[in-house]
Amino acid sequence: MQILITLALFCGCFLFPLSLQALTLGEQLRKGSVGDYTITEQENNYSLLLLRALQDDTVLLEEITIPREQFDLGKQNWRQWLKEGAKGHTSWILYEINLKNYTLVEAFSVSKGGWIYLEGSDHFLTRLLSLPLSKVALSERKHIGPSPRDKEFDLRPLWNPPYVVEGKKNKTSFDAWKALWPKDDSLLSSCQIQVYMVDAFAFPYWVEASNGHFTYAIKAVDSGRNLSSPYDRQIPHRPPLFLAAPEKKGTCIEITLQLSPYYKSFSLFVFSVTNPAKLLGPIPFQIQRTDQDHKAIVEVAITDLQTFAHKNSLYKWVLVPTDTNTVYVESEDLFRMP
Repeated sequence: MQILITLALFCGCFLFPLSLQALTLGEQLRKGSVGDYTITEQENNYSLLLLRALQDDTVLLEEITIPREQFDLGKQNWRQWLKEGAKGHTSWILYEINLKNYTLVEAFSVSKGGWIYLEGSDHFLTRLLSLPLSKVALSERKHIGPSPRDKEFDLRPLWNPPYVVEGKKNKTSFDAWKALWPKDDSLLSSCQIQVYMVDAFAFPYWVEASNGHFTYAIKAVDSGRNLSSPYDRQIPHRPPLFLAAPEKKGTCIEITLQLSPYYKSFSLFVFSVTNPAKLLGPIPFQIQRTDQDHKAIVEVAITDLQTFAHKNSLYKWVLVPTDTNTVYVESEDLFRMP
């Protein structure tokens, strides 16, 4: 869950509609470039967050985590470390995020070679993605040094987070933005959120949450541009899944699927167990999707099915997404044509 919070605070919370009162951190992300990266420090770990791809509808982020004692900031180089395979990492994950409805489309573990199921992530991310930020006035910004006495003019310089690029400290001007996290049952309930950013860079350099009882900060200890990953493949998409045996419901056959949203359309076939090499179809169908849990209910009229299948014969279903040539899924259960 910590990885998700880190990811969401650094990239998700700023993908919301533009308004006159709120900053669109999605627009801030778009000011950056593919290859922008930041190194954050939290809970004795370093996390490298890389902007891998940015399209109209989706953003692809790569996050690699390593224990702090496994990486020497003064001696090691992040580019070389990544080029050599990120030795010592404890987590290596690709995240695909929908920029229209602000949901997590896919999460894939490179180190484990499999997909990750993040329970409740859609709800958590949705709240982060819709959180409006407003600019902090200069009079409300943090300053360096003790507060001036009554009626004394405040000459203290503004506090800014460290600005490190390719291992070297630099000077720049930061803008500070703030938001109030709503009251809920999360760790961030009723927290004041402050975000520090520079122009024309994808990620914040400092994110701080405080509610009077605790303060939690995620800080960038390094950053840069034009970084490429040794994992040069696209994020793998999990195939559709038949969740249950087809059921006869009145004049229809009902099929329950797990169908990720990146499959926009597909064709449905059957094949006889006596002739598995011959697909019969495509068969007309109706579909109802639920984006929250990626389930889909497919209804096939028995009269349409009778065009291809014979009564009392045994068949299997075959699902073929039309937007890919590499996925072919067949049902495990046999069904007998009614």
